[in-house]
Amino acid sequence: MKTEITTKTSDELAYLREDDPEMMGTEEIERGDVKLPRLKLVQGTTKEKFGADPGELIHSVTGKNYGKSMLIIAIVFWKSNIKFDKQMQIECQSLDHKVNMKGDPCLECGQNKFGADGQVPTCNEGYNFMIAEKDELAEAIKEKRVLSPLVLSFMRSAVPTARTMLTAIKLNVGRQFPIYCQYFDLNIPAEPKDFGTGSAFVPKVAIKSYATPEEKEYLKSLHVEFSKLRRIVDVSPDDVGGSGEEDDKV
Repeated sequence: MKTEITTKTSDELAYLREDDPEMMGTEEIERGDVKLPRLKLVQGTTKEKFGADPGELIHSVTGKNYGKSMLIIAIVFWKSNIKFDKQMQIECQSLDHKVNMKGDPCLECGQNKFGADGQVPTCNEGYNFMIAEKDELAEAIKEKRVLSPLVLSFMRSAVPTARTMLTAIKLNVGRQFPIYCQYFDLNIPAEPKDFGTGSAFVPKVAIKSYATPEEKEYLKSLHVEFSKLRRIVDVSPDDVGGSGEEDDKV
């Protein structure tokens, strides 16, 4: 027997809206004041660790510790770019990997490309996903409530992990499946990887299982709504880490 799931669309993410009459006392909170929660991989350079150890995954707002492994499903994907100055302040940023904050096309910039002699790009390319953790998704469906957005970003040496996810997703899209059709096991190795200039934990992913029809029905509405939130996702220096090739954001 098919289970009917009633989901809202625009009202689901009312806490990010500025004109909802039911959100009394929040009238002066603008969309630009809200930071979307991120899944962070704690590194040795991470400032805000919420008591977690390096190599553990945490929620950037609640501090929830997911440990070193979790089952996730991708809901939305997009690419971005960000460049920090020597004081680790944002010097340039593109939220869509196409046009930067100055209005210049990213393709004409060249600072996100490796140099002829292998110099590391000064502009970091980000692979970003809105994700759901399996148990949290099941709980939201059971309680018929909205699932809070959670952003997972890959940068620098973690980019190959993102490409592994995208390859698996693309293969299934070719089989008429949406992006939110399969679970990945996101796991962190026991030891950090040595880059010569420093070390960092680099995440790994593997296909684990497929979403149920019930989950896909629920995730379909979230895909539409979460896609609208890409413009308010930001990155801070602490998300990226310290300096050098060992920096990873995930």
